[in-house]
Amino acid sequence: MKHYVEVSDQALVQIVMNSLEAFVVLHKGRKRSGIEMHGVLVGYKDEHEEDTQTSKQYKIDFFSPDTSAVMMPDHCIPQAESESLKNEVARCFSDFEVIGAFHTHPYLYTEIKQDDKLDFMRKEGCHFSDEDMDFFTAKLLNNSQEDENYQLEGVLAVFNSKKYNDKRDGRLEDEDNVFEFSVGNLKCFLRMQVFSLDEEGAIQEEETILKCSCLEKFKYIGKSFFDFGRIKVKENKKVILEHKIQ
Repeated sequence: MKHYVEVSDQALVQIVMNSLEAFVVLHKGRKRSGIEMHGVLVGYKDEHEEDTQTSKQYKIDFFSPDTSAVMMPDHCIPQAESESLKNEVARCFSDFEVIGAFHTHPYLYTEIKQDDKLDFMRKEGCHFSDEDMDFFTAKLLNNSQEDENYQLEGVLAVFNSKKYNDKRDGRLEDEDNVFEFSVGNLKCFLRMQVFSLDEEGAIQEEETILKCSCLEKFKYIGKSFFDFGRIKVKENKKVILEHKIQ
């Protein structure tokens, strides 16, 4: 099965806005910047118009962050009740429903040990972790009892580079479901992936194509360089960031 995942401009703004708040702003009770954030993807899913037998379409219209999630630098813990509640609210007020989940992978420059930090982000940082995969497997096993065979998951990996660099913005090489893009000196990697279970109950990746007009047409390029400013480490604070307007 081929899965087409379309992210609206509105959903992209909401994803980036909430992800960067979790990445930059020092949260109450936390001693550092760069914490993970979790939320749900809201929209609709249906068979793709090209071939209703072999493909599905997911339209993400907006993103809702989970205010009840436990957010830490290396993991986040969502509350199961949150997704259920939001799904019912969406159905009450619209034709939308919760169609997937999303979280972030924050990476501070000082904490990446590899010399080529962008290479690390492209080859490892923007992928789901082993812990993520275990969590997705458990969700699929639970969903299989409700005749739901597929699970849409998204991740935004964020990295505070030393300087602005949009040379490789666009689709990640050889990956149809990942976009690399720049916000000031931040490098962001947006991945959407549909999962399923094989006959033995092991998780597997479905063929997934990510579509996003804003990222495909580079609508953000000028403003992200001239207007956004820069994210810098506070003086004498290795793990606390701040936003500086140029």
